[in-house]
Amino acid sequence: MRLVALLSTFLFQQFAIHAQSDSDWEGIARANFTKKNYEVADSILSVHHSELGFYEQWLFAQVKTALGQNKKADSLYQSAMELQPQNHDIKLDYGKFLFNIGKHKRSRQVLENYRIFQPDNTEAVALLAWMDLWEGKTKSAKKHIDFLEFSFTHPREEIRELKLFLKNIISTKGVAETQYYIDDQIVQNLQVGVQGGKFFHRYLHLEGGLSVRGFSTNLEHETNRQLLGIRAHVNNNILISQTKSKLTFGTGFFSISEKRFITFQSSIEQTISKTTKAEFSFNRVPYLFTSASLSNPFLYNDYGFSITYGVGEKRNAKLGQMLWQFPDGGVLSTSYAYFMHSIYQNEVVNFSLGYSINFATATTNTFSPIEDLSVNTPFDEALPGIYEPYFTPRNQWIHAGLGKMSISLEKIQISTQISRSLYAIADNPSLFADINGQGEVISTTYFSPITFTPIEFNLTLGFGAKNKEKLFFTYDYRRIFFFTAHQIGLKKPLGN
Repeated sequence: MRLVALLSTFLFQQFAIHAQSDSDWEGIARANFTKKNYEVADSILSVHHSELGFYEQWLFAQVKTALGQNKKADSLYQSAMELQPQNHDIKLDYGKFLFNIGKHKRSRQVLENYRIFQPDNTEAVALLAWMDLWEGKTKSAKKHIDFLEFSFTHPREEIRELKLFLKNIISTKGVAETQYYIDDQIVQNLQVGVQGGKFFHRYLHLEGGLSVRGFSTNLEHETNRQLLGIRAHVNNNILISQTKSKLTFGTGFFSISEKRFITFQSSIEQTISKTTKAEFSFNRVPYLFTSASLSNPFLYNDYGFSITYGVGEKRNAKLGQMLWQFPDGGVLSTSYAYFMHSIYQNEVVNFSLGYSINFATATTNTFSPIEDLSVNTPFDEALPGIYEPYFTPRNQWIHAGLGKMSISLEKIQISTQISRSLYAIADNPSLFADINGQGEVISTTYFSPITFTPIEFNLTLGFGAKNKEKLFFTYDYRRIFFFTAHQIGLKKPLGN
């Protein structure tokens, strides 16, 4: 009897467990989905396929999405929405699904329909903003980003990322620019060019450009040599993941002084945290900074590594190292660091102060044309206080004070920055020539310490409504050692 009683109890427990599992299969499937046991959830829902209601079909669509079965998931989403066409929550989920599998046209239709009933949902607005950016619709993207900023509920990190993308592609449809350089009457040149790009995918941006650059030298031993350079380039920007890594590589063609060069540019950018990123770059480009290098152009290697820290417009810092490697074996090394902090900021004015330190030296110092380094790199990254030697001095130290101010008015935007040396010293190369007893000329290179006051100033004017600038004017002034350089530029976005 005892054995029969035990057996009866066991059979009752099994029946109860089976009955509970059979009646709560949806809850068990949902629990497995939550635990990422997608195969188990899929098996349970497949067994009860004929019993699926609205919520079960919606869950089944999410399971199929997690398993990568997008075609089946799409069908389940549509079937579920037919059961409850007034349920708007599933429309948001379906819009996200279409967004993630690259069906942006359909995703936009679903999300815009969803916003008719739920206009304040920031998740839908953010997805629409991303699609605007990838399709080059900068005005619509700006409108959606402004909505997110004023909502005060959307994650600030994504808003910052959206604004960064907007800044990077504001001229995706093209930029026409002209720049005029005057380098202490050593080299004068005018550059005219057009560049543009297009997003083919949220992680792939292709850009290209063509520029023509005319040179004229005005030294006494030169006869107003006039040269024309033509440069074409194509770059691929690949975002390895949305917030972590970016790989850029490209190639170009350059022609000058009857010489033809194939150039190469590459960089890897890695996000370390919300405020910190690291970057490594390698470029092989023509050296075009002196009259000698124009008559005998050559390629040099440019290596760079940096770590950047930034908290919006409040605080910014950068630490970096650059190496320039020349065909004759000469190497120019520059280490730098700077820090900027916002002193005053409101909707119209932003004023910042900072400090920079720079050390540069050269491993070889002669007076051959290649090694007479005249460097006046434009403000590509607006790094005030970073200076390069003019005649490859050794042990160059520069301590500089930094200032930066921007004023944003209704029809004009003004930004200016200045770097002025507080203390600068270098071992400057000099040449001593003499005649020995055999009548031979003997030359000796020696170094003597000198102090100097380098200055760098930049002014940018943007004409047009905020974030819709129609024309930019730029002026740069630099004084390095005892030489000055001026640069004037005009830039106009095309097609925006």
